[in-house]
Amino acid sequence: MPRNPSTGVYSKPAGTTPSVGQLIDPVPWNALTTDLGNEITNSLPRDGSAPMVSPIKLASGSAASPGAGFSSEPTTGIYLKAAGVGAIVAAGVEIATWSSAGLTVTGGIMATGTIGGGVKYAAKSGNYTALAADAGTVLRFTAAATLSLTAAATLGAGWSVTVVADGGAIIIDPNGSELINGFATATIPQGGSVNIVCDGTAFYTYAKPSAWEPIGAPITLSGQTSVSWTNLDGYRHLRMTLGYVPSPGSGNVLLRVSTDNGSSFISTSTYSFSSLVQTGTTVTGTAGAASTAMIVSNASVDANSGFLSTIDVSNFNKAAGASYKAVSEYASGNPRMDLVYGGHTGATARNALQLLVSSGNFTAGMVLLEGLRG
Repeated sequence: MPRNPSTGVYSKPAGTTPSVGQLIDPVPWNALTTDLGNEITNSLPRDGSAPMVSPIKLASGSAASPGAGFSSEPTTGIYLKAAGVGAIVAAGVEIATWSSAGLTVTGGIMATGTIGGGVKYAAKSGNYTALAADAGTVLRFTAAATLSLTAAATLGAGWSVTVVADGGAIIIDPNGSELINGFATATIPQGGSVNIVCDGTAFYTYAKPSAWEPIGAPITLSGQTSVSWTNLDGYRHLRMTLGYVPSPGSGNVLLRVSTDNGSSFISTSTYSFSSLVQTGTTVTGTAGAASTAMIVSNASVDANSGFLSTIDVSNFNKAAGASYKAVSEYASGNPRMDLVYGGHTGATARNALQLLVSSGNFTAGMVLLEGLRG
């Protein structure tokens, strides 16, 4: 009688347990010795002289006591982590898992040769929520959409994806109150691409060197007297694109900076400017020091017209002077262009920026801030 195929327990044939003085019947005893020979043959030789002829089955085990380990180090080996999920452990620490979804490695991978294979790629045509399984994937969006991010704690430190906007702007929206680059959302303009990285609590983007990054989403102007951006200490250069209609009597459009991340904005005569304003065929100029940085002077316009401005700020996050340049165009019955050059003096690095009007408000429009790190 061979071993039980389910339990592996061997039971000897009946009639092979003699008593003292009993005459042994050769038939059952010959069956016993034949049976024992067969089972010895079916045993796996410890010296490895014969292989298994059927799949070997292991205990499920655990990280502390893997189902397959080593006599000299029983906490290193493999075990069944969950249904359909295997795991590799070293000294009781899980270093990799595998399943039908692929292989996940904890920690770094070092290779002395070439690691082949392609890049994980997925095309999306609408809104999508990024999952842990998307780690290392290039997500190419073929239409304007929102990419929602699973909670940072779920994705874990080191999770990353590359996002390509190939059909419209993509809004990156972290989970709940979590932030990306210090903001509630980030926007990738049409034609742009960024890498998004998670540190376990928040998200960050990084682009190719010298690439402009959108800082937050474009802001719609609708009655605000000012708009502020904080957490800008990583950006050496800033670029603002502004299309707006100031309310009648709004006066000047201005910039102010902060060195305490927006708790207060500097309003002392540490700004300087020189401007040229062309209205029709007339050009006027002015220069001086002020408590704010001039962008457009006397920006009052009729309700059907507005300005388009581009503002560049250099050396923003350095403990030294910063400079700016603003070019503004106004199309109306009497076309106008403003050119303004200026700067801000100071020995403390700036980390927040505010756009405002000296009176009135921004009736309508939109503003986008971008940055170059350095």
